[in-house]
Amino acid sequence: MNRCAVIATHHKTGTVWMNSTFSAICRALDIKFTKVERNDAFSPEDSPPPIVVFQPHSEFANFPWLLDNPEHRVLHLIRDPRDIIISAMHYHRTAEEQQLHIRRRKFGGMTYQQKINTLANDHERYLFEMQNTSKKVIEAMCGWNYARPNCFECKYEDLVMDKEMVLFSRILRHLGFSEDELEKGRQEFWRKSLFGKKAGRQGKTRHLRSGEARQWPAVFDRRLAEAFLQNFGDALVGLGYEPDDSWINELSFVTGHDQRTGIVQLQR
Repeated sequence: MNRCAVIATHHKTGTVWMNSTFSAICRALDIKFTKVERNDAFSPEDSPPPIVVFQPHSEFANFPWLLDNPEHRVLHLIRDPRDIIISAMHYHRTAEEQQLHIRRRKFGGMTYQQKINTLANDHERYLFEMQNTSKKVIEAMCGWNYARPNCFECKYEDLVMDKEMVLFSRILRHLGFSEDELEKGRQEFWRKSLFGKKAGRQGKTRHLRSGEARQWPAVFDRRLAEAFLQNFGDALVGLGYEPDDSWINELSFVTGHDQRTGIVQLQR
């Protein structure tokens, strides 16, 4: 490897997966790996190549040079915002991250986790996510500069299905890994991937409830979709997940829910 490679993700877009994958690749190839948080002190002198720099929220206000240096190579990973909301809601109900356990005035003195767990059902919890953490994540994805020539833009949905590792090989080449290093990189990608875990019969982690792509069609009803469009407008179009807003017309309305049997009643 001959570059400073930057890995930029967003919350619930494969952050833990990419952190684990690239840190393992760097260990195997004896390349420096460092994770930087938004407020860390990090300067150009800290990043002589070869190095992989991981930023889990695509926040570079304190070190824009990481992205702006034309000699650097960047991987930016996004995910369908609807699946981000689903994944984040379930994660935030049980996760131990510190920010979920701070009492906040906006939640009446409750923590984020306490507040989301007081809501009556998943529909209300998805709406809560739309107005809080996931809203910030989706806005950050929409606000990203997608015109950077040194950046490889990648969708989580494509990478999670990359069993032949064709896409990941392209990513490694873009980041500056040599042909001799690709096989080790592919081995670690396979080992850390969902299909690699299934092959090795490894269980789910605390961060991973379901890493499957396109969870939203089984979850979103018409009312939830309308709330999404009210909150995020043409985000799906801008991010390349839908050609227009017609996807909402394929969804049903929830007209009732039997608390005893758990059966959901739908109406077109």
